[in-house]
Amino acid sequence: QYMLNCEYYFIEGGEKLAPEDKWLRALMMPQPSTFGGDFEYCPDEVQSDIEGAYWISGANPGFSAVSAVAYYFASNLRKSLDMPVGILNTALGGSTVRTWLSRETIEADTEMMEILDKYGAYFSPENWNPKERSQFYDMGGNFNTKVYPLRNFSISGMIWYQGETNVPEGAGYLAKLRQLDAAWRTLFEAPDLMFGYVQLAPFAYGKKNGVDLDEVFPVFLEA
Repeated sequence: QYMLNCEYYFIEGGEKLAPEDKWLRALMMPQPSTFGGDFEYCPDEVQSDIEGAYWISGANPGFSAVSAVAYYFASNLRKSLDMPVGILNTALGGSTVRTWLSRETIEADTEMMEILDKYGAYFSPENWNPKERSQFYDMGGNFNTKVYPLRNFSISGMIWYQGETNVPEGAGYLAKLRQLDAAWRTLFEAPDLMFGYVQLAPFAYGKKNGVDLDEVFPVFLEA
């Protein structure tokens, strides 16, 4: 079931589909039972492994849990390269970009720290309660549990399909993507790592906390 001689691609985000391609494999990871639900434990420390992760074949009905974007990308790539393709499926719908950044990256950014402090979203190691923090919202939540444990994979690229939770930030989102890009290239020791960004589809977001997101969204797309 494991295919070592293949192209590995890191996946974050995307809607789900029911595909079938026996030459694809996906590393699946634990998910909450409901959208926005809580995991039992959100550690502040980076983890060496992903408990409960497992490989699945593209011909298995359970492969439908992989995002449609990830499937079509991997399937087309597999046909083009004429070789198996592996997907490291880290996607978590509804998560914020800060959950995919390490504590070190966040704390080195003065502007981001000011924003987190302003909204009470910064937690020092001493004030971090792993049973109260969330992989959906809290800094480093997904980096520690889904990104760092995969650091020894020789990945060929990464597909990033995330952002709806960060729409209110507008152009400020670009700085976080650049931080993520640089930090992950360093983590995977791949300075030329390919990043593929999927632009969000237009949507009527309305207003949130007094901000007209329909006006902010075009600026966010440009970022």
